[in-house]
Amino acid sequence: MIYFVTFVISALLLELGFREKDRNVVFVLVAAALLLPALLAGVRDETIGTDRLVYGDVLFYDVIKSQDLLHLDGMWTGWIEPGYIYLNVLVGKIYPNVNFFYFVLSLIEGICVIASFRVLRIKKFSGFAYAAYLFLFFQPAMNALRQSLSVSVGLLCVAFILRNRKILAAISFLLAVSFHNSAVIILFIPIVVLVLLKNHTKKMYVIMSLLMLTVLAGGDVLIDTFAPILNMEASRYNHYFNASDATGFSNTEFAFALFQFFFIFINYKKFRGNSLKLNFFVFISVASVPLSQILMFGGDYIGRLIILFNWLMIPMYALVLRMAEKKRVVFAGLSVYLISYWFYHYIYWGWNQTYPYTSKILGLD
Repeated sequence: MIYFVTFVISALLLELGFREKDRNVVFVLVAAALLLPALLAGVRDETIGTDRLVYGDVLFYDVIKSQDLLHLDGMWTGWIEPGYIYLNVLVGKIYPNVNFFYFVLSLIEGICVIASFRVLRIKKFSGFAYAAYLFLFFQPAMNALRQSLSVSVGLLCVAFILRNRKILAAISFLLAVSFHNSAVIILFIPIVVLVLLKNHTKKMYVIMSLLMLTVLAGGDVLIDTFAPILNMEASRYNHYFNASDATGFSNTEFAFALFQFFFIFINYKKFRGNSLKLNFFVFISVASVPLSQILMFGGDYIGRLIILFNWLMIPMYALVLRMAEKKRVVFAGLSVYLISYWFYHYIYWGWNQTYPYTSKILGLD
């Protein structure tokens, strides 16, 4: 299966690249780890990913045929964020081919993920963390084009926040919001960081997680309250919180989140109190459990608001492996989790319309 083989090879290449000392070899290995999945995304058929058919191809062709941004079709106004449109313009000027655009889009996302490892100084087992990104989020990224780009930049932004690099964090935040407005959720992160700097007890982790769930579930109330003050149009954002079809408890999502949290739990003493970075990932793993039920409280679109928190778990895979005493057992357990989640959601259920993979360019039908 082309996805599985690509993911495994790319992860191994990155692991080798991060452990290599020769800079030239490092460049070749890391570049290969980035290019393989990006090429897979770039040469795919137009039927893979619903959003490609909804706006992806149409917007790109509209951009390259328009003489300037003022002459774009009016349908994009108030819908497609300006940063994403500008990226279409930039790539279109370099090479006006929509497959090349999707290649660049996927390449940027991979670069942001790997850059976040570097910022967080995660070197050992970075390949396994990269595998987590590929198995959990690569295929959805071929569907949710704008948001996946935004979230990848958001992950890098959070890494800058944790490293106290304020200017880079601010720049990356503005970029993330320019690609998709749901990136405003990043504004929660500094608050979480400030709390963790002062208090990182077990009780605080639980309280913050439940508070996060409450705030997101009641987001429509907050929007109605503050929208007039901020001169915002509340209806543009309230659709995220409209009634959801998923009104019951999700056993599958809860089981996946709980299994993931288990590996943090068994290493809790090593994580807690050692550093802000480790405390932060304990919080994210705890929060992922109640947030797995977010659709039960909010609308269908509310899941888009917590995607960032899901992506923030990516560096955790390297940290858990680094700190675990029984590394082989943890490696096997987390590998089972990643492959099971990937197979269940994207192969068995066909989420995000990315399977089976077809490519006329590669001759795969």
